[in-house]
Amino acid sequence: MQNINNPIYNIFNMDYAQQQAIQYHNQQIYNVSDAAKKFKDFLDSSEKVNPEYQNALMIECCAILEQKRRENRRF
Repeated sequence: MQNINNPIYNIFNMDYAQQQAIQYHNQQIYNVSDAAKKFKDFLDSSEKVNPEYQNALMIECCAILEQKRRENRRF
């Protein structure tokens, strides 16, 4: 009898592969929504920064972007 928990067996199990693809897709859709919400929260919070501090906000944001770019080699 084949064990469905065996990863080798699951490579050929189309139902399992489809289920994994759907779960992956749903997780990515959630991640997109979550990131968009956090971006909106950021924009909302940046409106609270007085104009004389906007430059400092941009400098901090650019520093974070550069740090993330170096960590992930993106952008």
